[in-house]
Amino acid sequence: MSREKNRIDATKLELKRKIKDLYERSSIQVTASLHSALIVWLQTVHINCQLIRKKQRRDVVAVWNPYHKQVEPLRCEQSNNPVTSFYLSDESAQIICPQVWSN
Repeated sequence: MSREKNRIDATKLELKRKIKDLYERSSIQVTASLHSALIVWLQTVHINCQLIRKKQRRDVVAVWNPYHKQVEPLRCEQSNNPVTSFYLSDESAQIICPQVWSN
């Protein structure tokens, strides 16, 4: 019984050694740098909106992207995550994403 257990343990160690060896032989290190950039001028539609939360009001601009045919998501003002649905804070009507709001 212990002989079989030793053989199983040796097989596991050999497998770990082979995986480590394979990783070392097949890994590569890459250094990349920006070669060029392309600027695309795209006419967008800016939509002026007023957000109201209790007595707080604030103006935001939503941008319609004709290429994607959708309104660009606004940003959470605490986490900077893009949001399509959001909450407004009571104090200053800040845009807050659901993940931050629930914390």
